[in-house]
Amino acid sequence: MSYRQSMLVWLEIVATRHKTFGKFDKFDVGDLVSWTRMSDRKKLFGIIVNLRKKEAGGREIAEARVLCNENSSIESILTLNLRVVSKRKLINETLVDKVNEM
Repeated sequence: MSYRQSMLVWLEIVATRHKTFGKFDKFDVGDLVSWTRMSDRKKLFGIIVNLRKKEAGGREIAEARVLCNENSSIESILTLNLRVVSKRKLINETLVDKVNEM
């Protein structure tokens, strides 16, 4: 392998490491999501409370912090493992104000 070829391979590896593992594009805070726990293959549900990028294994990963309905704990889950069950529903602020006045 020539020096030029080895440099191209090295640049390709570096470029791959700078890509985020997982995506946020289909998730929002407040979404109801599901995932499967690997230890016992149990399907769990929860609500996303935070989305963040985290460094792990030399690259960025997309992670969601989810309030698990089983034990009310906050779980950190790779977004690749999540499925959206229901998108969040926003309530019109004026409607909220009217409800508070009643």
